[in-house]
Amino acid sequence: MSRFNLLEENWIRVLEEGEMKEVSLITLFENAEKYRCLAGEMATQDFAMLRFLLAVLHTVFSRVNADGEAYDFLEIDEKFRQKEAVSEDDEEEYNDALMETWKTLWQRGKFPSVVRKYLEAWKDHFYLLDEKYPFYQVTKEEALPKLQNNKNTGFVTGSQINRTISESKNKMALFSPKG
Repeated sequence: MSRFNLLEENWIRVLEEGEMKEVSLITLFENAEKYRCLAGEMATQDFAMLRFLLAVLHTVFSRVNADGEAYDFLEIDEKFRQKEAVSEDDEEEYNDALMETWKTLWQRGKFPSVVRKYLEAWKDHFYLLDEKYPFYQVTKEEALPKLQNNKNTGFVTGSQINRTISESKNKMALFSPKG
């Protein structure tokens, strides 16, 4: 099976100094301040990518501050997993600390090395094609029991997913050109 790791392989399109280039996930976070914008083929790709990138950042900085240190209000393990929820007594201080972290990140204009540490801690989950942890996919072992137990499975056509596709039951799909 192919070993394409999204942390190390160049696959994210960005615009740097007027030039489009592809970078890896780690490179993107280490050099984010150098990029003008994401440069996918369509704005919807950039939006989806931005949501993914924000999910990574929210995960990291909900556990550690801008210096990469765990918040006093919680305990994390070596993979940055939060061991238990923040207590109600600490919730307000925790929220203040979160805001301070985001302000500090904005002022620095650069992400700290803790983002890379987080990504590397989960490296085995960033292989696009993997038997155990395929990235953003469900394994056959996870999907089959759910499909077999669900008697109310639905049917989704391509036209419901992507409005640039036109189809009917007896004709092949027609694709409209990008505008």
